[in-house]
Amino acid sequence: MADPSFRGTACGAALVGLARRYGFPLHWHRGFVLPVDRIDPEFRGPAIPPLAARVLAGFGRPGARVDAALIGRAAASVVTEPGRWADRGPAAVTLQHLKQLWHVLVRFGEAY
Repeated sequence: MADPSFRGTACGAALVGLARRYGFPLHWHRGFVLPVDRIDPEFRGPAIPPLAARVLAGFGRPGARVDAALIGRAAASVVTEPGRWADRGPAAVTLQHLKQLWHVLVRFGEAY
């Protein structure tokens, strides 16, 4: 099961290739999107809405909404560009917050 936000991306192509290579079906679920202004600070804490805004500004397009691929690009950046995230503290904390942002997306997001 894969998120449709990865269709047309390198990650999506890798998933398709793995499914073909190992002979398992790849299904795309309906996916979720969420506008930054609908990120609930009560659900996973007050650090999550500003993180969502930063992720969208750094990795999204104007007018885009938060989706799994966007969170994935940010998470990869935490590992490959640690200096970009140094002001947030330890990488492990930022990765945990990104996971919590994904929780918010799945809980409150709309169908893709």
